[in-house]
Amino acid sequence: MQKIFSQELRFKDDNGKDYPAWEIKKLGDLYKYQQGQQIPVENQYKIQINNMKRFIRIVDVTENPKKRYIKDRKESGLINQKDLIMIRYGASAGTISMGYEGVIANNLFKFVKKQNVDNRYFYFLLKKSHFKIKSLSSQSAMPALNFNAMDTLKFSIPQYSEQQKIGGFFSELDKLVEKQNQKIDGLKERKKGFLQKMFV
Repeated sequence: MQKIFSQELRFKDDNGKDYPAWEIKKLGDLYKYQQGQQIPVENQYKIQINNMKRFIRIVDVTENPKKRYIKDRKESGLINQKDLIMIRYGASAGTISMGYEGVIANNLFKFVKKQNVDNRYFYFLLKKSHFKIKSLSSQSAMPALNFNAMDTLKFSIPQYSEQQKIGGFFSELDKLVEKQNQKIDGLKERKKGFLQKMFV
């Protein structure tokens, strides 16, 4: 990952030619940010009924809890699986994620495109830059990311088609890693079963 984002390794275009040089751009020129909704616990449901939407909280991003659902009538905080989201508050501030569909809580925000950019590319770029982003959070009892400070972050950015290639490349690698992890988990379960049968 480091070699690609440092431009030590570069992709070629569909004609086998070099892409143009990367440009330094501010994050605020590429995205704006939309915070989620504040939903009282008593209005969060453990079972999805009718047209309820999934309610995505910090714990959904950092752990794997039981899902919550809400009766949503607003557009704010609505996301699909291609949207980038980030935790804004708390110890996990700056954690980037994507692949969710529903409504995000108010302690998360989504990235709304201002230009033609590839979210998968920026997912991996911002994930790599986690400590840089986290350093922007206020040093208080409840750390919080400042949107104005986020706007000033500068990154070297390739043109859109190269962003797509890089984002697609890392996404496929992630899928392969996930498949291997599932195989490992399956083997562990088989081993556990064998051990139980042997030592009954």
